[in-house]
Amino acid sequence: MIARDSTVKRIKGRDIVIPEDQRLEVVRNIVYVHKARLGYEDDMFRVVEEERPNIILLGPNQPFNEDSLREELRKRGLGNMEVIRFNDYVDCPLCSTTKILKAISNKFSQGNSLP
Repeated sequence: MIARDSTVKRIKGRDIVIPEDQRLEVVRNIVYVHKARLGYEDDMFRVVEEERPNIILLGPNQPFNEDSLREELRKRGLGNMEVIRFNDYVDCPLCSTTKILKAISNKFSQGNSLP
């Protein structure tokens, strides 16, 4: 599930940089992803109830507690789904929107222009 722009804005506290359709297209093109779709603004578990995935994979920087997610899934009759946190974070200079924004800000604050 890809978070809606409004959800990202609420969680991150800033405007979105990469639109939801673009984020969705990137995830859809990961070879190991069977299906990706946009979430709902009102209930992030609604997509999970509709799709019933075997695994819910959380990224290393997603602000969700695995145990809380498992409990909510159990309450909704979805306790058989596996919740996994992907911790093999590859650090690279431009691998997140936040890092891209910082790099742009640093370039301009130093009086440099972008290539």
